[in-house]
Amino acid sequence: MHSLLFDRQQALEDEGLRTYAGAIGLDIECFDLDRANPAVMARIARDVASGEASRLVGGTPTLFINGVLHEDGYDTATLLEAVTR
Repeated sequence: MHSLLFDRQQALEDEGLRTYAGAIGLDIECFDLDRANPAVMARIARDVASGEASRLVGGTPTLFINGVLHEDGYDTATLLEAVTR
């Protein structure tokens, strides 16, 4: 699913998400119920609020390594170096 979402970043509305879920064989009814779950919605709201409050998160992807904003590249070598510092 993550590959579909990444490749179709301009089409992330509900109908698109449901189409992608069906394309990878998910149970659409369960997918819809899970996305509407109050606990899931609360977690998303908490994450959004945390990102906004940090004033460091400007969009996705935003990566923190050991609590520090990662501002370098996302290639394997750069990420490996960052996590081993």
